[in-house]
Amino acid sequence: MARHPFPMGKAVEGLAVLQENAQELIDGLEERSTRLGPRLEPAVWLMVCCGLRIGESLGVFPEDIVDGTLRCRRQVVRIKNSSGKYGTFTLP
Repeated sequence: MARHPFPMGKAVEGLAVLQENAQELIDGLEERSTRLGPRLEPAVWLMVCCGLRIGESLGVFPEDIVDGTLRCRRQVVRIKNSSGKYGTFTLP
């Protein structure tokens, strides 16, 4: 980064712009994730808030959250078998 993102004396204004943009992003995610349905909605929020990849977020089960800490212990992958069809597998 060539320079500081908030010029001298403009930090409050810059922070306000960031907060506005973040709220727009969250509102858009709420709308889109709700449209995916109750099965996939949590996966979207895990990807956004925890930085998980798609396969990792789909592999999370309730027992993976202990005392407020998420432990990523498995992931879901799709593999093409010898007949040319895809199968879904859970990897440790």
